[in-house]
Amino acid sequence: QRTAELSKIKVMIDGKEAKLYQSQTHTSLWILSTSPPSKRRTQEELDSAKRWIDAAGAPRHDLSTFDPDDIIAIVGVYVDDILLVSPQRDHAVALIKALTDTWKTSEPEELTEDHSLLFLGVRIHLTEEGYKLSQVDYAQQVLKHFTPESGSWRSRTTPVDPDSCTQGYADQEVRPPTAEEKQHFQQVTGALLWLSTRTRPDISFAVSKLASSASTNYHEAALRSKHLLQYLSAHADLGLVIEFMGSEESQ
Repeated sequence: QRTAELSKIKVMIDGKEAKLYQSQTHTSLWILSTSPPSKRRTQEELDSAKRWIDAAGAPRHDLSTFDPDDIIAIVGVYVDDILLVSPQRDHAVALIKALTDTWKTSEPEELTEDHSLLFLGVRIHLTEEGYKLSQVDYAQQVLKHFTPESGSWRSRTTPVDPDSCTQGYADQEVRPPTAEEKQHFQQVTGALLWLSTRTRPDISFAVSKLASSASTNYHEAALRSKHLLQYLSAHADLGLVIEFMGSEESQ
């Protein structure tokens, strides 16, 4: 039903009617354009397009089939969350009005250099160079849940102990964890895996090493998890940076 309703939305942009078209890339992505996708396709593209029909019968389109000058905005829709990206604020405002006329929504938030947005658990920051995506909110929740309330807590500069990469933990007693300890390490691993596969590739190796020891070696898992959490505590706000095209950093 939502797909059908989105397909019906029309917005007047500079005297031209713009419509929403569902992206072939992902069902959650929509393209607001003042012209339909190009009909000049090869037979192979036409055959491929037949597969991209959703359950509601609405066709889905490849971004490359649109005239770039006619694309007004890109919209991400996931359950009750909507993210709208447009180079012109008045165009975004026009589409927001069309959306709020269709559904009851909360007050829209605008991304600025002074105000970040939280979308699907990812914190989006606007900088002079581009966008920064982080999960600082989630990282802080993980730290609050798994770190001790008292006692010493060192700051780490690397996700893994450099010595462990060459020497391992040969000096530590090897014993399998108890059922309770195993469950704890698996919970830590799962929480950190969510970070590593989204905005924190810097901890991917450390998380994989923790996962391999979580059910076999208590002391190794304990040392790895403590070191990794200490690193995360010192670098909770790290994330991915998507630079604007043409910026000095992207050249």
